[in-house]
Amino acid sequence: MDIKILNQILQIAFEKRVSDLHFEVDNPPFFRGRGQLIRSKLPNLTPQDTEFIAHKIME
Repeated sequence: MDIKILNQILQIAFEKRVSDLHFEVDNPPFFRGRGQLIRSKLPNLTPQDTEFIAHKIME
């Protein structure tokens, strides 16, 4: 994963006005909207992807 993909995920979340993002290894990102989890059509996340996301969030 690179910063462009993370920015794409965040842009989708902003446009869809979701309240939460869920990241889990071996699953695509999930968005929470209107009280429901919505599975994205993005590729499944790898352990490296989730580590990258965590590091970027904590910067």
